[in-house]
Amino acid sequence: MTCDSAVLAGGRGDLTDGIIATDNWSITEAPSGNGPYVGWTLDPTITFHWNSPVNISSATFYFDDADGFGRVSAPASVTVDGINFPIAEPSGPFPFSFVANGLSFTGNDLVVSIQRNNSWVFLSEVAFNAAPIPEPETYAMLLAGLGLLGFVVRRRQQTPD
Repeated sequence: MTCDSAVLAGGRGDLTDGIIATDNWSITEAPSGNGPYVGWTLDPTITFHWNSPVNISSATFYFDDADGFGRVSAPASVTVDGINFPIAEPSGPFPFSFVANGLSFTGNDLVVSIQRNNSWVFLSEVAFNAAPIPEPETYAMLLAGLGLLGFVVRRRQQTPD
C-alpha cells in the first residue's frame, strides 16, 4: 500500500510488515498521509498467500480500539479459515492484540474476514505462527537415509566377529 485508499494487494504489505502500532489511529495516522493502520468501513475479507505451503496454528491481530472516537472501535469478531472468533470489548481506548488459537490450517492461501462493530475497524499487523511444510524431496531423503542406516545395521549383524 503506497497511499491512503490504495488497494491492498500483492507482495508484503502493511499488514505483514512487522510494524505494530502502539498509539491510536488519531495519533499515528497523519491527516494527509500514511500510517501503520489499514482501515475499512465494510467487513473486509483478506486472503494471505504464501509461495509454499505452511502450517498455521495461531494468528495474532493488532487492532485499534478508539472506543468509538472517529467511529473507530474493536471488531465484533474475526473469522480465520472458516472458524469464527468473537472478540470481547477491550478495556480502555487503546490498541490491543487478539490471538486466534487452535488453528490447523495447512496450505498457501488463508482467508480471514473481520466483522466490524462500528463504521471503522483499523488493523496495523497480522502475525502468524507458521512453519513451512517439508517438500516431498525432504521425505524421500529421510527415507533413503533410514534405509541406508537399516542396511548398515543389518550388515553389521550378519558379519562374524
